[in-house]
Amino acid sequence: MRKSSIYCIIIMIFSLVMPLVSLLYPQISYADAGMQTVGANTLVNTAAVLIRQRAGVEADSADLSVNVLNLPQDVTAPEGEVTLTVDLPYGVRYNAPTTANVTTSVNGRIAAVTTLKFEVKMYKQVLIASRTIAVREVLTADSLRYERLDIGRLNAGYYSDANAVLGLITRRMITPGTPINQYMIEKPIIIKRNNNVTIMARIGALEVTAAGQALQDGYEGKIIRVKNLNSSKILSAKVIDENSVQVLSSK
Repeated sequence: MRKSSIYCIIIMIFSLVMPLVSLLYPQISYADAGMQTVGANTLVNTAAVLIRQRAGVEADSADLSVNVLNLPQDVTAPEGEVTLTVDLPYGVRYNAPTTANVTTSVNGRIAAVTTLKFEVKMYKQVLIASRTIAVREVLTADSLRYERLDIGRLNAGYYSDANAVLGLITRRMITPGTPINQYMIEKPIIIKRNNNVTIMARIGALEVTAAGQALQDGYEGKIIRVKNLNSSKILSAKVIDENSVQVLSSK
């Protein structure tokens, strides 16, 4: 019998046997024997859970949306105990993609590292102007309202509590619908330039007072220059209330 005929017989037998093996043992793949698959959704969900934890919200909270931007491939790994660990190298970001590195380990040995990108949006009730607010106007409850906004689109310094700004005054005009920002407002002036004030200074447990004159306008907590009327010295002092300042340094 020729060799070519023998090869043909072997190929025919192999082609008949393989379908039978597949029917009897469908879970076995000669290409993947001894391997297991970690699905793409498992990688994405594991990373999303950590992002929500780091953001400090409940898993089902509607205040946070986490959407993967690059759906990964399934990870093929050796058989064994699989452990997934997630690293957020740049933290949770709301104004740029959040990077998550998912490491797949089997029996303590790294099998693969998958890098994912997420769009993360946090929504909060933010304080905005309910009407036009004029320059140097005192903020009141009727000039403010809340609106649910994506904070990733806001500048730092926004407010989510009206009590933090009531009674403050605006540095510029604010149009309706504008989020209230800390750079738009300031405390009201309670000491005006040339006002007479009481200058207080502490030396250990001793408190000394003197008559003074404000050389600048000042709100509570602001550092202004004052003149000691007894010595004519110019001092730097912190505004305590409408009538008093506390010395920080002297010239």
